[in-house]
Amino acid sequence: MLGTLKPQSKQSSDVQSLYQQVHCSTCKAVQELSWVAPLTLSREASFLGLLATLLSKTEFATQRSTCTAFPLFKKPTLVLPTRVKEIISSFSIIASAAKLEDHRKDHEHFVLRTLLKPTVQPHLQQALNILYLDQAVFDQVSDPVPAQPEEMESESDESFKIQRAQKQLKNYLKAHHSSVALVWQHAITQLIKETRPHVDEDHLVRSLSYALSDLMIIKDAIDDLEQDLTSGQPNPLIGWNKTQQQQALNSVQQRVLANIKCFYDSSPKLTQHQFAYQALSNCISTASQAMTNTQLLQYPSATLNLSN
Repeated sequence: MLGTLKPQSKQSSDVQSLYQQVHCSTCKAVQELSWVAPLTLSREASFLGLLATLLSKTEFATQRSTCTAFPLFKKPTLVLPTRVKEIISSFSIIASAAKLEDHRKDHEHFVLRTLLKPTVQPHLQQALNILYLDQAVFDQVSDPVPAQPEEMESESDESFKIQRAQKQLKNYLKAHHSSVALVWQHAITQLIKETRPHVDEDHLVRSLSYALSDLMIIKDAIDDLEQDLTSGQPNPLIGWNKTQQQQALNSVQQRVLANIKCFYDSSPKLTQHQFAYQALSNCISTASQAMTNTQLLQYPSATLNLSN
């Protein structure tokens, strides 16, 4: 399973049940592309399905559907509108394709690439069209141009090192997240048009998109940190200790949660909406907990300001 936005095991049975229903519904939506397409299913697509559940002015009905992995079993799923299923499945295809491109030179993912590439490629252009994206945006998402490190005069003062690290991370996010955020923004915008067409929430869409983009980029930077240290590849977190990495994640996490709360406040407080909000919040909290075990240069702890 690709992706990181998944809830913890410790959650109420009702929230866990809704997440599983959304996850299975997302899997069934992707399966409509082809019988092997569920191999591309990502946790981010299920997160988007939860967001659709929260955005909807009414609760989605439930039904029992044949499991894609175990056809002898039937599982409860949500009855999603056709357009919502198209948006979610397209997002899953794009996210999986970008992940494959990210690991195209990584031999550890040879099996993954072998299985998924023929599954993703036939549907990629259609997925981009459904979200009104072009190939250039996908190329930037899957293979972003590294931000050039700034030339800064040598300084031994520890506070100077902290300020430099903060500035480098902000510059890195600014250089990388525009295209990633655009994919999220287009997907969320299309979901809003489908679920609440008469509501203008452009500002919230942009804000949530960029916050999610930053979260994914920082999470990927943490996941790749040890490998980048070995290979000499650029990584904005080189020189950060684990406390600072956690602060960076927490700062962005709070932005995401605040935006999701705004969407929740503007939706009817139906039971399904409440469970969806709890599941979404749980997914974000879980993503922020995954940290690398690599020990780096121990700078003094500092509160990071990444609110911009």
